[in-house]
Amino acid sequence: MNKVFKTFLALALVVVMAAPALAEFKFNGYIRNQFYSGEFKSTSNTDGDSQQWVTQRFRAKLTYTLNENVAVVYYGEVDTDWGLNSKGAIGGGGKRGADGVNVETKNVYLDVNFDDTKARLGVQTMKDAFDGIVFFDDMAGISVTQSFGATSLTGVYSKWDEGSKSNWDDEDFYGIVGSHKFNDNLKATAQLYYYDDNDAMNEIFFFGPRIDYTADDLSVTGFAVMQSGELADDTVDTSAYVASVKGSMKIDGGNVNLRFIYGSPNDDDSDDDSWKGDIGSYAFVKENQMIMLIDPYVTDWAKEQYAVADGLKGGYGLAALVASGNHNLSDDMYFKWGAGYYMAADENPDGEMKREGDTIGYEICTRVGKKMFGKVDLSLNAAYADFGDFYDNTVNGTDDPDAIYKAYVMVNVPF
Repeated sequence: MNKVFKTFLALALVVVMAAPALAEFKFNGYIRNQFYSGEFKSTSNTDGDSQQWVTQRFRAKLTYTLNENVAVVYYGEVDTDWGLNSKGAIGGGGKRGADGVNVETKNVYLDVNFDDTKARLGVQTMKDAFDGIVFFDDMAGISVTQSFGATSLTGVYSKWDEGSKSNWDDEDFYGIVGSHKFNDNLKATAQLYYYDDNDAMNEIFFFGPRIDYTADDLSVTGFAVMQSGELADDTVDTSAYVASVKGSMKIDGGNVNLRFIYGSPNDDDSDDDSWKGDIGSYAFVKENQMIMLIDPYVTDWAKEQYAVADGLKGGYGLAALVASGNHNLSDDMYFKWGAGYYMAADENPDGEMKREGDTIGYEICTRVGKKMFGKVDLSLNAAYADFGDFYDNTVNGTDDPDAIYKAYVMVNVPF
């Protein structure tokens, strides 16, 4: 890691020395270690798959602002999980000897801003306004936003797969988002996305509204997104929807929240009405869950998200209620918690095999941390999840999975 940091520092110094007098250079990111102990739900072992290991990630963002209109951004990443090879299997990486070839590019793009127009061109992070249940990932493309006072209009295009270049087998993604702020309390957003996979001959639309309302210490957000399209060269139809509403209340030193999620099941034996979104597997990351939903601090640990993966995307739909809280304590300490209960919308949809019941399970999660030296965030994070009758007889066809846990100590230093 020392050599990698020196490399980034040297690059930063070269850019600074070569920059014009009026240009601005910014260097920020984070370094994060997570000391894990946890279990994965298994189909062959009732006790689950127990694993213990240490992840390490360093991210550095270099932003070179040429003037008030133009900026160039590079966002690099180095993963050196302890005792493991580099992702390219070149050099030791986190193994003894280190010296791995492991610098990855997360983002690299050009920002151009003029008057009420903002454009971003290149590999960037894109997400929907449906809390990531359609897509939330890094991708190569372009996004342009035009503001008209209280109204804004954004267009996005991304190339997900070029295919063979000489054939019409591309995988493309398009989107248009309109938003209007009625006043300081109310904002409405409408979205339309189009996924076009010319190789698999799939065409899927995602569309719907989102409402954000705030009054004093209370805020409410809600959305409904429809999925509609054709699969396998128009031989199979697909139709589904996901809706969610979340209420948040500010209290002294923090907030408490309650979210409801509902996703439709695949209730058609001739078409495929399972959910095709959650592209990037990073939906609902602010609910303080780590097993049934996604942990926002996940690096190289798997994204289990059993409620979304097995329930919603598995064709059984999802009905979930998640409570959470975030509290700032004295002496730069904080406490976060989350509790969620998850069910399948239908245990026996026409398009899927029958399950023994509709209860996916529940999860409780806590995070206790302290910020030291003004920069170092040291925390203990733990979650426990128990599985319901939805998973009965899914272990070797006869047994039920036991409850599992996940815990890690994290040292996180943003800079």
